[in-house]
Amino acid sequence: MSAYVVVTLAPLLVVAGPALVPVADGPGAATAGDLDDRKRSNDEDIAAAQDELEETSSGLQRATAALMEAEGRLDDAERRLSSARAELTAAEVIDQQMQRELDEAVAALQQARAELREERRKLDRRRGRLGSLAASSYQAADTQLMRLTALFNARDVSTVTVQLNTARNLLDKELTGLDRLRATEVLLTVTEEQVAEFKQQVAARRAAAAANLRRIETLEAQAVAYAEEVATFVEAREAAQAKAEQAKQRDLAMLSELEQERDRIGDLLRRRAAEARRRAAEEAAAEEAAAEAAAKRRAAAEARSANRSRSNGGGSGGSGGSGGSGGSGGSSGGLLAPPVDGYLTSSFGYRTHPIYGYRSFHDGVDYGAGRCGVPIRAAASGQVVSRYFQTAYGNRLIVDHGLIGGAGIATIYNHASRYTVSAGQNVSRGQVIGYVGDTGWSTGCHLHFTVLRNGTAVDPLGYL
Repeated sequence: MSAYVVVTLAPLLVVAGPALVPVADGPGAATAGDLDDRKRSNDEDIAAAQDELEETSSGLQRATAALMEAEGRLDDAERRLSSARAELTAAEVIDQQMQRELDEAVAALQQARAELREERRKLDRRRGRLGSLAASSYQAADTQLMRLTALFNARDVSTVTVQLNTARNLLDKELTGLDRLRATEVLLTVTEEQVAEFKQQVAARRAAAAANLRRIETLEAQAVAYAEEVATFVEAREAAQAKAEQAKQRDLAMLSELEQERDRIGDLLRRRAAEARRRAAEEAAAEEAAAEAAAKRRAAAEARSANRSRSNGGGSGGSGGSGGSGGSGGSSGGLLAPPVDGYLTSSFGYRTHPIYGYRSFHDGVDYGAGRCGVPIRAAASGQVVSRYFQTAYGNRLIVDHGLIGGAGIATIYNHASRYTVSAGQNVSRGQVIGYVGDTGWSTGCHLHFTVLRNGTAVDPLGYL
């Protein structure tokens, strides 16, 4: 938050307070002392409005804080919901992949089981054929005996040769069938191992899929909860926005009202300045007339004295006395003295509201005193025009300094904890008139100091 926001909210949201009753000298005009009496007579009429203004001031701050808090909570909830949905999407993708892998593993298991059954059938068939071949071989005894029998029984060489070839073929078939049997047994063992491995894969993938499914269910529940939370925070934000907008509109209305009050103050001070000029002109004219009359009287007296001297035959005339010179108390520094020992925290001029964007006029400068209770001093000699409480500016004091350099100058002191002077009282330059406070729309001990020239706010730094 910028310095001027920290120091005071009043100039930013310039809000209306009790109407300032015009004070002017002259026939039918209220005196400075009457101002407080007439203000008190209006207190009952404006009490309700003041309560509303006070509520709006604090309400705006509360609504703004609630809006920022609601938006922060909504952002957090939306991030959690987005994260949960992203995790849910990833888990669903993993679930689909796991399902494909599980389907593939089940298919591979089924294929392996089919192959295992086929290999077992082949093994059984080959064992049967090999058993039949072995039985035939046993009937002929061993190969050498069969050959000798054939030789002894044969009547010619060709018969013996045929019988030998037959024996060899039977032996080859026996050996080939045995090799195939052994190969089938090995393949059967491998297939059984594959079936066992595929069973493990299927079991593992089913367990992983089940765990992922449980995670999906958890994420779905979280997503639902986060979505409900987001909906709740959306409603809270909308409610906070509505309240903040209402407070903003009330403050904008107050801005218009206080601008009217500022105009009334300006009109009052301009009338006082005009009246001061009129009185000064009358006094100057009276002084000039008196001086002319005195000059005429002196001239007449001198003429009479001269006539008497001539009648008496001469004499020396005396010289008149010298005119006195008036001295004016010089002031050190500028036309106005700094009202408080402190440092400037906010300058004079227009600025844009940091939250709502509308422009407002900061009609003075802010002094940070560091603490409440620091003395406030009159910037110049003058008369207290009014002292009252205003919702935005807190305890307020207006001092009319009359004509300075030909212009009507007045100063306004705001947010004081209390003032030690009252309306109608004359004050001197440097006199303690109050103490720094944080009344009204203020976020810390400080003085909001305004200078009016002919009823219009001007930059105080040009006069200090």
